[in-house]
Amino acid sequence: MTEPADHATPIPPWQLSVSAHSAAEPPRARTRIASDDDEQVRLLIVDRDVGAAIATVLARRWELLPTVASTGRDALALIRVNTFDLSLIEYRMPDMRGDAFLTEAASLQPHLREHTLFMTGDYSEAAHDAMTSTGCPYLLKPFEMGILEHELRELLD
Repeated sequence: MTEPADHATPIPPWQLSVSAHSAAEPPRARTRIASDDDEQVRLLIVDRDVGAAIATVLARRWELLPTVASTGRDALALIRVNTFDLSLIEYRMPDMRGDAFLTEAASLQPHLREHTLFMTGDYSEAAHDAMTSTGCPYLLKPFEMGILEHELRELLD
């Protein structure tokens, strides 16, 4: 489990927008998270609350190619017709839990079993146990974008 460092101040999810983020920090040079073949990394984000904001920040800051779905079923439909390098999954989706989603997603694209990062605002022991049982890392909301970037890079290595 990855948690923000004691000195870090998490960014509340409602502030994860390009304009709010840009106002809070000075402009930075764009960095690139690249896959092995140096193509743009295709990231599937499944989150109904802040998925679009995260996608916007990641696309602009790290040159990822994000696709956002708000439900597990919508995301599975996307996985059936597109290939994704990474997935960033909300553990509690409106229609299913993240561990059940990962089982179905990995049956379609097996590499996602090692290339998925969960995120959640659910601090319960049951959620912790379920995410831990998948072997995938997870972030507790709210989290800093820098921590998210680090975790995504780790999944690509």
